[in-house]
Amino acid sequence: ASLGDIFNLADLDRRPEPVAQPPPIYPSHLKRADLDADLVIEFVVDTNGNAINAVVVRSTNHAFDETTLRGIEKWRFRPGMRGGRKVNTRMSVPISFHLDEVRQP
Repeated sequence: ASLGDIFNLADLDRRPEPVAQPPPIYPSHLKRADLDADLVIEFVVDTNGNAINAVVVRSTNHAFDETTLRGIEKWRFRPGMRGGRKVNTRMSVPISFHLDEVRQP
């Protein structure tokens, strides 16, 4: 099904606000290798506040891509608003994986 219009952050009266953003899990099978990764993920916050249609825009280590996308699917937001109504909003976030932590905005 089509989402209809998708707005950029600059087009909104109110940006989506995070309600729940559990950090993506560092893949257990990569822990022994002590690898790092930096990714940029783009997704849409729909009018229900779900993070959908996530894609990897940039990745320094593709072994982290799938686990990151699965993690983003668990994020929930207060939807963006434009003209007094909830709208679909395109978002982009950097995610950094380091064995001791996962960093996100």
